[in-house]
Amino acid sequence: MEALHAARICRDPLVLERVLDIEEAPELDWSVDELARRSGLSPSRFAHRFHDAVGEAPGEYAARMRLERAALHLRYSDWPVTEVA
Repeated sequence: MEALHAARICRDPLVLERVLDIEEAPELDWSVDELARRSGLSPSRFAHRFHDAVGEAPGEYAARMRLERAALHLRYSDWPVTEVA
């Protein structure tokens, strides 16, 4: 799978944990509040650290991971588009 790009370059261990959460289950609705809660930070502080470490906002990253996962399923599985969506 082509995910784990941010995991390779992320130098903030706290953010890395959340990146891996997102990459392991991109189909979940990852809110900044939930990611921040898991990290023990305020949502604004977490969002800032995430952006600094990854280069994009948490929601953007999660959406991109969902799209990449969907693209892989469409390319390499027999799942119909309606199932992938």
